[in-house]
Amino acid sequence: MSKTKKTNAMRILDRAKVDYHMNTYEVTDQHQHGEEIARRVGAKVEEVFKTLLLENANHDHYVFVISVNATLDMKQAAHVVNEKKLNLMPLDQLKQVTGYIRGGCSPIGMKHQFQTTIDLLYI
Repeated sequence: MSKTKKTNAMRILDRAKVDYHMNTYEVTDQHQHGEEIARRVGAKVEEVFKTLLLENANHDHYVFVISVNATLDMKQAAHVVNEKKLNLMPLDQLKQVTGYIRGGCSPIGMKHQFQTTIDLLYI
């Protein structure tokens, strides 16, 4: 059995001696709903989160972590980070900007540090 390759997030958690459990699933080019991912890894939907990268007109990036069954209110997100408007970062830039691929993007261990917002409901 091959050893799982560690992500930057896993290495950071290991160094900090933080316990975690890694779930894996196959990533495809097709959109995969969070509810389906939760089912695949045997987790409750309330325990699975998605990391969204948004950007302003100047291409400054912001990270939002929300439940996989939630929808981000873009106007509220912009308000939270004192921006007039935010858009989802183009998917083809995700790996270059974060070091992660779609479906495997962690708010921990990105190539650069970005302002990250997590809804208090999930903390």
